[in-house]
Amino acid sequence: MYFMDIKKTKILIFLAIFVLVVGGTFWFDLSTSFAISECSLTTQKAYKSTNSPAVYYITSQCAKRSFNKPDVFFSYFDSWKDVSTVKKSILDSIADDGLGFMPWGPNYDPQYGALVKTVDDPKVYLLLGEEKYWIESKSIFNALNYDWGWIEDVDSSLLDKYSTGSVIDYTDRHPNYSLVKYSGDPKIYRLEPDPNDSSKTVKEHIVNPEEFKNLGYRWDRIITVENTETYPSITDVVTDTTDTTDTTNDTDTTDATSDSDSTDTTVNIGTDSSDTTDDSTDESDSSSNSGSFTGDFGNNSDTTTIPDEICTGGLDEDGDGNVDCDDSNCITDTACVVDNKVFDTMVATMNPQASLSLGVPTTVSFGVPFPKGFISDSSLIRVKDSQGNEIPVYVRELLPWRDMSVGSDLSSIRSALIQFDYTFVNYNPVNITIEMGATRTSNVATVKPVRDNWVLVNDEDYPASSGVYEPMVYVTLPADWLGDCVIKSKTVSYGSHTAFDWYDNGLTNDDPAVNNGQNFFKTMNNDVDSRVTEDNDIDYLNEGEYEPWLFDRAMAMYTVYIRSGNVETLKDSHRATYFYALHIDDNGYFDLKPVSWAPYGDLKYTYGESMLTDLILTGDEGMLDKFDLIASAAGDYNYVLDPERTTGLWTERHSAFAWLAYITAYEATGNTTYASKSIEMADYFFDLQNTPPSNSSYGQAPNDGALMHQLWVHEGWWKEGDPYWVFSPWMSALFVDAMQRYYYHSGDSRVLESAQRFGDAMIDVAVEDQSLGSSGIKAMPWYIASSLGSFTDSGPWADREHCLDVAKITAFAYHAANLNGGNSQKYWDGTMELLDCAEWNQDNWVRSSGPEHGLTIYRLNPARKFNWWFRTTSDLDYLLYGDGS
Repeated sequence: MYFMDIKKTKILIFLAIFVLVVGGTFWFDLSTSFAISECSLTTQKAYKSTNSPAVYYITSQCAKRSFNKPDVFFSYFDSWKDVSTVKKSILDSIADDGLGFMPWGPNYDPQYGALVKTVDDPKVYLLLGEEKYWIESKSIFNALNYDWGWIEDVDSSLLDKYSTGSVIDYTDRHPNYSLVKYSGDPKIYRLEPDPNDSSKTVKEHIVNPEEFKNLGYRWDRIITVENTETYPSITDVVTDTTDTTDTTNDTDTTDATSDSDSTDTTVNIGTDSSDTTDDSTDESDSSSNSGSFTGDFGNNSDTTTIPDEICTGGLDEDGDGNVDCDDSNCITDTACVVDNKVFDTMVATMNPQASLSLGVPTTVSFGVPFPKGFISDSSLIRVKDSQGNEIPVYVRELLPWRDMSVGSDLSSIRSALIQFDYTFVNYNPVNITIEMGATRTSNVATVKPVRDNWVLVNDEDYPASSGVYEPMVYVTLPADWLGDCVIKSKTVSYGSHTAFDWYDNGLTNDDPAVNNGQNFFKTMNNDVDSRVTEDNDIDYLNEGEYEPWLFDRAMAMYTVYIRSGNVETLKDSHRATYFYALHIDDNGYFDLKPVSWAPYGDLKYTYGESMLTDLILTGDEGMLDKFDLIASAAGDYNYVLDPERTTGLWTERHSAFAWLAYITAYEATGNTTYASKSIEMADYFFDLQNTPPSNSSYGQAPNDGALMHQLWVHEGWWKEGDPYWVFSPWMSALFVDAMQRYYYHSGDSRVLESAQRFGDAMIDVAVEDQSLGSSGIKAMPWYIASSLGSFTDSGPWADREHCLDVAKITAFAYHAANLNGGNSQKYWDGTMELLDCAEWNQDNWVRSSGPEHGLTIYRLNPARKFNWWFRTTSDLDYLLYGDGS
């Protein structure tokens, strides 16, 4: 199929010459009559339509092929910025290419030993170094033990980068610089010219994975040769200086020092070079390798798996510091095992609750999140107890990372379910170690539904009537690990930056000598001084008491756990999420917030973030059905602004939560309809920001850089009749937060430019000194603003409440400017002024003497303030100062 028979080739060449000579006039007339008409799009470029995540490549023949995988896309282009958006009708006018897939492009590095062909030529080439070697026939291919499954389709421009080497028309040997091994022998050899006689070939033993990797070879392109194909050995000039006399085929079947058989998954770690993609969808992710692992995350800086040889009575013959498992020992010694160093480790903590029965096995279930591109094989996750013994566990993928831009799942795991039985002897926390990289050897075959081992909560926070269930064992993970996993956004642990001590202490203070160990999080959960009266508690359970849930109370709480790793914050966050999910009705709305204009509810109370986070961290899939409901509720809101409308309601807040509903629904379900809707909304919002609307009453809206809309439709009662186009600074913070999440899962480069324009709008238009006496505060945001006029919310003492959340806008603008290589100083200065205001304001809400009067020390009035302060701002210090890497 892939090869040209030489005789047939000669016949075809003869026929072609005959046609050119005898029928030359006809040939050229024919070629002219079938010339390609001018293409409506630029060839060899990438395009998508406004309402679809699909990305297409326009071939040189003006046909379109779809990219099915991001790594293939990046073998042609450097960034998602290279994708142009056109009208669907234009893209539809381009015929589909008959090939049906995209071959690897010119940026792809197949590495040593790859077998490739182009889609329009059946010749198969072996790539060695910078040369390509044509394998002359199918029979030669088979005789040399090449694998048909190794052949990769590549673009001709990639093949053109290689110079032409000699033709492989022999079967008695393999080309120099091939990698070979013998059946039953794990040792790997490189073939190379004899330094004393270049007409002869010798073999060189590659003794460890580091040298293998340094030489640029692939684990999955090692040829198994027959024992009759012999080569003399030379002194191992790479690392092995002990094996200088081996002139025979070494058939040691137990030497694990360089077991690189491509079928052995224990050594194929972090070395899959088939994916050279630099994933631009997440700036915190250093790559997007489709192999088992990429990058270096967590606590272990060792990014290469090296076999540990453990064998009683053995010798260290290769000088690598490990005992070799050789024939004389390991064939009869059952104590001989081959283990692998792990790629990374993480210490997790099991926190048994009082509901658990001691002395009997308890099923422990939890979710483990991973950074994008970090791990793709759940069999390479194992758990060990505090003594280093492997625990039998059940592990499977809960969620994959997904690429919204093309509407497809990536190979890397976003969250994995881990489940096992454990017998607790007391209620003290128990540490376990999660190892990633080594093959799990002790498995549990079946899994129990996660909720089967949950219990009904019955206490002051959630009485039994609330219907909230929780695990008997909460498993906490390190905050630094959680922050790397971009559960909501990239974060760092509390205390990482002293400039943010005021922010961090407001959420984590537990020092009895400082304000009785209280903080805002404890106030939010009524974990307060016993002198605080009941009527000063926050009522979040009763029908009609919906206000504490506005702006996603549960997710605001989860941001505190993600940055702290604290078990109490995890427990409170899960309980809040479970309660919230119970109150999502069949239309996708929060039923504690009834409305008179049924059948619609209030979209401002419809969220998916907390439920998605709970799935990622607990492993519970019981809330998955809620995502279709919240997406349905989002569909009730018309995010397209009617410029002539004179009655409400259209706000950045509604638009943000509708957008988030689709984004999180896609993350949870993988339903491409939600991906398409998210991108469709992005297209509209970016257009609205860059092309402000106009109408007959107000004229043209100013190009302030935010989402301009009519004052009348913002809340329906503000200054009715005033001819103003406006935007809301604090609601824009909610919108930018949604846009940031869209960016993490789409890689849409337009977000970075949009973020800077929002930053400009805040600094140039929305923020100014409103004079707070001797406070020294230089800036705070207006409640509603535009270059035409601004409005306060009961004066500066009210407007200062949004200094913190609006600082998220300017901080993200600063981060975006740095990513884009632009001037970020303006955004830094603007953010610092807003944070000065935020710190001063937060201090004003702390009163040490509160309990003496039945009041809390850390005040939250109204209760929803906790959510607007903290849900969108958990990554502020990362955006400004990074994570130290």
